[in-house]
Amino acid sequence: MPKQLNYSQYDKQAYVADFKKSGLSRKNYCSTQRISEASLNRWLKDFEVSNQLPLIKNKTTGFSSVKIKDTAIVESNIPLNSFNAA
Repeated sequence: MPKQLNYSQYDKQAYVADFKKSGLSRKNYCSTQRISEASLNRWLKDFEVSNQLPLIKNKTTGFSSVKIKDTAIVESNIPLNSFNAA
């Protein structure tokens, strides 16, 4: 397993939340995510004690819906340089 020494608080919470939703055993989850079981166990304990897990519950990632207004395209036969004529 590759070593990562500094997981951010958000990363730790995300792993814990994802693990709880996964339905996998700790061993299988850690194997698929390439994290140590010891780390996951510590994060589970830390977040249960500190009650911090809800901090990421409403955070979303991905795409947002965007509405684009239709704009009319006007065609003209007037040459552009005619506006600059003196």
